[in-house]
Amino acid sequence: MAWFDRCLEYLLSGGPVLILLIVLLLVQWFCIAERFFLTRNLLTQQSENLLAEGLTPKILFSYLRNPLLTTVKLAPLVGLFGTVVGMIETFDFMASAQTAQASSLSDGISKALITTQMGLVVAVPGIFIAKLLDRRLLFVFKSMGVSYEP
Repeated sequence: MAWFDRCLEYLLSGGPVLILLIVLLLVQWFCIAERFFLTRNLLTQQSENLLAEGLTPKILFSYLRNPLLTTVKLAPLVGLFGTVVGMIETFDFMASAQTAQASSLSDGISKALITTQMGLVVAVPGIFIAKLLDRRLLFVFKSMGVSYEP
């Protein structure tokens, strides 16, 4: 249970912005799982049925990519917001204490940088998985006999 205590301490040290980033991470991985299951199902369905229902490649491509790319774009911005909040708290402490104690400054800066780190942890894998999803979708379109370039 020591690892659980360390994880909980890490989460609490990042403040409420880190909780928001974790929610964003969960949404992102839900989107990834759903998109990969959906593309797997697209491979097993008849392409005529999909095209008859009005699902053009452009609509399908944007439906499958946009939620994932939204989380990828939001994560670094939320992480940067957490950094700004942490630095403001640090400077407020410095102004109220009238001294710059190294331990208190390092705690505030650490809190600020944890959110930046988590924002990148959410965004970077999402970028690679989005590219993998793009390739998978293009393969699905090619197997359906539909040419599409994003």
